[in-house]
Amino acid sequence: MKEAPRIIIREKVAHQDIIKVRNILQSTRLFYPEEIAIAVDLVADGVLNKEKSDYSFLFAEAENHLVGYSCFGPIACTFNRFDLYWIAVNKKFQNKGVGRLLLKKTEEKVALAGGKRIYIETSSRDVYEPTRRFYEKQGYAKNGEIDRFYSDLDNKIIYMKEVGCADFINTFTMGFALHKLPEKILSAA
Repeated sequence: MKEAPRIIIREKVAHQDIIKVRNILQSTRLFYPEEIAIAVDLVADGVLNKEKSDYSFLFAEAENHLVGYSCFGPIACTFNRFDLYWIAVNKKFQNKGVGRLLLKKTEEKVALAGGKRIYIETSSRDVYEPTRRFYEKQGYAKNGEIDRFYSDLDNKIIYMKEVGCADFINTFTMGFALHKLPEKILSAA
């Protein structure tokens, strides 16, 4: 049995990633050309705008090749909510832990940025069943479904996962802080 490749994760977007991301997305045979064009535009935005881009990226490299990537960012007009816009792994490297590692590292980056929830939108088409199972195995719960969103035969399915230290913060502020404060402070409030 062949050993799984050693994966290196990097954050910095390079100009050559534009073509490499296109190749990854095409290899999956899941995405429409219009979807691939949007994903490539986001990578180009990352190259052009660097840290000022609204999108963050992680790139998975194995054997000196780009084999997967994720694109994520904060959701406008929300508090601590992030979207995972894209996650894809080259077909030749699927089922080898690359996607799981990318998703875990993405969750860590979101949590470090103060994110508490990650949302993922995906298709209800049959070819996306393995993708939906993957999200569920990684702890994402189906949070909603919009009928006939992408087309008359294709619903949008939304997944969500809590990340970060939300539980600790809620426990501290709700359960601990109020009953441990000195009476003097509580009476002044």
